[in-house]
Amino acid sequence: MLRVRNTEINTLLGRVIDPSPRDAYLYLGGDYLMHLNILIDIYGTILSELPKEPWISNDLAYQLPAYYWTLRTMASRNTIDINPEDVINEIMRKV
Repeated sequence: MLRVRNTEINTLLGRVIDPSPRDAYLYLGGDYLMHLNILIDIYGTILSELPKEPWISNDLAYQLPAYYWTLRTMASRNTIDINPEDVINEIMRKV
């Protein structure tokens, strides 16, 4: 079983209702997600207005929206055992 900070990943996923960038950082090992460029810092000088999307917060964002939807699918199913069809179904259910 995969572990983050000595906690099973499925237990961590159970703590996340919606994997906003902030919740992903706080509950799913944010430093590691940033190291992998799944999450990125977006604070600082504002060059343009950011869109209002669930994968973007005030100071963090997912590098790709696909990362948000993948983690959201994992959280809703409470498992990391998902496939691309599961992610597409999650997107279609929420859009």
